[in-house]
Amino acid sequence: KLEAVPATTLGYTAKWHEVRYRVYGLDWDISALHLTPANPLPGLPTVAIINGGSANWYEFFLDPLNRPGLGQFLAQRVPVTLITIPGNYRHGGWTEKAYEKRIPGYLLDRDVSPEEARLRHSIYTFRLVADGVKRLLETTTSGPLVIVGHSTGGELQFMLKESTLKERLQGLSLGWGTGGPAFRQVFTAM
Repeated sequence: KLEAVPATTLGYTAKWHEVRYRVYGLDWDISALHLTPANPLPGLPTVAIINGGSANWYEFFLDPLNRPGLGQFLAQRVPVTLITIPGNYRHGGWTEKAYEKRIPGYLLDRDVSPEEARLRHSIYTFRLVADGVKRLLETTTSGPLVIVGHSTGGELQFMLKESTLKERLQGLSLGWGTGGPAFRQVFTAM
């Protein structure tokens, strides 16, 4: 419904993107909300924000008090893409109250069985997710990019610096990650 709201009301237009890609012989879905400013500042790159684990695009669309968040603020003057990595979003949310019964949304058009979820989870890697982010950005954006990664997304922005997006990134990215690999990369870069 957000796509139907006039840019004069929001200050930007919204477009939802879903990209299906194949890794390890299985399909995976990655999605994003792309916000294009009605009155952009010239020459600025698209800011692609990648969510952390157990979150999604909404984390940067609204703040904790349900007010416009960072993505909407930036979209007043800069193109923004709010990315949800596979396994972190399920259309309609979860109805199961018990956490252990919730199955991640690896595909947007169907739920997977508990057995398939176990298989997917066992092969779910940063490389698999980085491949999806790269494909999403290649098919839904053009021109210069700045990748901003939060938590798990922070790991991904490090990985994408040397990908086929390298020229478009122009050496720019921002991320903070958790866990051993991010910790080591931050101190290696210093």
